[in-house]
Amino acid sequence: MEHPSDGVMCPPVSHLETCDKAKVEAGVLHAQRKILAVLRNVTFFSLQELNAAILEQVKAFNLTPFQKMPGTRQRRFEEVDRPALRPLPANPYEYGAWTGKRKVGLDYHVQIEKHFYSVPHRYLGRSVRGLICQCTVEIYRRADCVSCTQSRQRPTHDDADPYAGSPPGVCEVVPQALHPLGAKDWSANDRID
Repeated sequence: MEHPSDGVMCPPVSHLETCDKAKVEAGVLHAQRKILAVLRNVTFFSLQELNAAILEQVKAFNLTPFQKMPGTRQRRFEEVDRPALRPLPANPYEYGAWTGKRKVGLDYHVQIEKHFYSVPHRYLGRSVRGLICQCTVEIYRRADCVSCTQSRQRPTHDDADPYAGSPPGVCEVVPQALHPLGAKDWSANDRID
């Protein structure tokens, strides 16, 4: 999985590269046997007790010397892995769900989950995709983010400015009666009593 802040990708093990997988599986099996075998006949009365006992066994397991190599797992971690570690990203990972392709309408809006989001006018008629996160909705054209908006809770068109992505001067050209937000006022003024 790739994280945008670090540019590192950890590809999953291919089904054709079974030699790498076997080493990992053997290491997990060995750790499981050494740690859980000691604790299998012990009764714990809280999760904290169990976690403390497991932590103690993990520390002992990491300090056990290798059979065929010099050193221990702890020493190997300190020499090889710790120098390569980097700090966690400042922002935690946020899950996002992608929408299918949506076509930008004549009003420069895209409907995503009963909400309308505006995009720049140059994307009129083009296909875009939405990335729905917890707090934001991002709209992408290919790999470029063309709009990032705070997600809305109400499924109405009133939330968005219908001409937010329009080219300059469009608001003056469109009559107030055709303006989606002004249509209510127009119809209210021309009522026949």
